[in-house]
Amino acid sequence: MKIEIRTRFLFAALLLAARLVPAAQNQFTGAEADSIKAFLRNNFRQTNACIVIGLVDEGGNRIFTAGKLDNGTDREVDGDSMFFIGSVSKTFTALLLQDSVGRGEMKLDDPVANYLPKSVKMPTHGGKQISLLDLATHGAGLPTDPNNTSGKDVREQYET
Repeated sequence: MKIEIRTRFLFAALLLAARLVPAAQNQFTGAEADSIKAFLRNNFRQTNACIVIGLVDEGGNRIFTAGKLDNGTDREVDGDSMFFIGSVSKTFTALLLQDSVGRGEMKLDDPVANYLPKSVKMPTHGGKQISLLDLATHGAGLPTDPNNTSGKDVREQYET
């Protein structure tokens, strides 16, 4: 899927807002759902972009969608749509780490090796064990891209 950078940013912002609002109010009200639906209807009506928002809170699971796939069909996106999100996943991973640290389940200076099976050999960087913070801030010294992918372009390399 081709998703514009501003749409990616909007998607991340909506997810963050949706996560923070229910936490503050301890529930997700119908008015908030109506507001999200109106926003999607008004902003994705005549674009080539699409979005799927999944919310999970004490009230259950909800899916909000707008737009159509750009794969040559006329199919609208839904909760089962797959997106090539690339580096955006780094943001979500860092947010999950922050959430775990906030709940006291992990510490940023914990070695990554603490959370891996004993059979996995975690390299060191600069003579030190690589920490969760090193991973989150890209200071672990690990390669940027894998060297074992195949495909004619970067997207295909990551999808196969």
